[in-house]
Amino acid sequence: MRFYSVSEPEPVTTQPPSLPTTTQPPPTTQPPPTTLPPTTLPPTTVPPTTLPPTTLPPTTLPPTTVPPTTLPPTTLPPTTLPPTTLPPTTLPPTTLPPTTLPPTTLPPTTLPPTTLPPTTLPPTTLPPTTLPPTTLPPTTLPPTTLPPTTLPTTTLPPTTLPPTTLPPTTLPPTTLPQPNQPPTPITTTSGSPRNVYCPNCGTAPLVNVTGFNRVVNGAPATQGEFPYQVKVVPTISGFKYTCGGSIIKFQWILTAAHCFFDYFGKASSVAVLAGDIDDRNLNDLPVNTFITHEGYVNDGRRLTNDVALIELSSPITFSARLQPICLAQESDINYSGLAIATGWGTVRQGGWTPHILQEVALDLITIGSCASKVSVPDDQNQVVCALTPKKDTCQGDSGGPLVVKLCDGRWAQIGITSYGVGCARPNNPGVYTKVPFFTDWISNKTGGTDC
Repeated sequence: MRFYSVSEPEPVTTQPPSLPTTTQPPPTTQPPPTTLPPTTLPPTTVPPTTLPPTTLPPTTLPPTTVPPTTLPPTTLPPTTLPPTTLPPTTLPPTTLPPTTLPPTTLPPTTLPPTTLPPTTLPPTTLPPTTLPPTTLPPTTLPPTTLPPTTLPTTTLPPTTLPPTTLPPTTLPPTTLPQPNQPPTPITTTSGSPRNVYCPNCGTAPLVNVTGFNRVVNGAPATQGEFPYQVKVVPTISGFKYTCGGSIIKFQWILTAAHCFFDYFGKASSVAVLAGDIDDRNLNDLPVNTFITHEGYVNDGRRLTNDVALIELSSPITFSARLQPICLAQESDINYSGLAIATGWGTVRQGGWTPHILQEVALDLITIGSCASKVSVPDDQNQVVCALTPKKDTCQGDSGGPLVVKLCDGRWAQIGITSYGVGCARPNNPGVYTKVPFFTDWISNKTGGTDC
């Protein structure tokens, strides 16, 4: 391929012209001068003389040196060439022979340690678990002594009945339960209908919870069965803890004071999650503040005034999965009956934590029996206790509700999960803050008895 360009001008040197060659005549010798007297001659007429041509020999001149001549630079105007269009060039395909490279040995490479960000796994759905039947030892209740009852004497007039002939009656055989049969369903208390604090408290719109044979040994809850249950997650010195709680008003959660303290100090913030039995599907309820009882004390053996409240930033919109629980009265506590505890705590001491809310039926015991087995506050009226072989609340259930069924079919909270010695240890009851004892404190902190 050929390209055109404008070359730089070459310098021009001007030489001087050559000198012509001259033939010099030979030298002539003159005679000495003669002095003559003046002579006057007549005019002479000389005819023209014709001389032949003279040929002179060549003359050699020495070389002439001319000094160099410097010319000023010459500036040429720029030259504009028309664009050149070249036809496309087609190259034949090139075939290269295969190249064989010798093996390469690399020195060992040391990589710095790599820190990976935490990995979030999608929720895992486990198949339903079938537990083998559990045989409970027979339960012996202490004898109950009733005070004698004196009835007034009633005098009825004599009544004469005609003779009555009855046909023979055959009764079917009666089968009595064996000692290893599950306890009977929970009995309802005689409390009056609740209006503390919300008119529709203590209901479960999605299910009809009537019996407890299926939850005697503890079991996963049914969706919508405990719509008042919430998960409380306080942050203390950068560490997050798990507790339970219950909805009691549009904007208030009831829980335990000890959820907000550890060895490092008091909680700086708290989160409340609710709306599902699966803690992976819970919704956040924004929090405004939390209040712990002014008299809360943990002396290492017992907890006193273990009650707290959480105020939400905005009211809850009640639905089938978000409902308030009624607060019980003292008369609602049947110390020989059963109560239900719920929570996302560990299934045994130091054990694993389930994702599905768990429920368990527990036997209530008298405060005298409880105080003989575990340390209780000086004012024993502020706690209620439960003791059932191999069943209990555990770590992570703190602050959760302990409830009983009322005679009108609704549910009322009698206790707040507080403390115990281990979990489900023989002859070691669980201790619960008694809700009726703190009703006035709760009303005062939440602005009265309105929902």
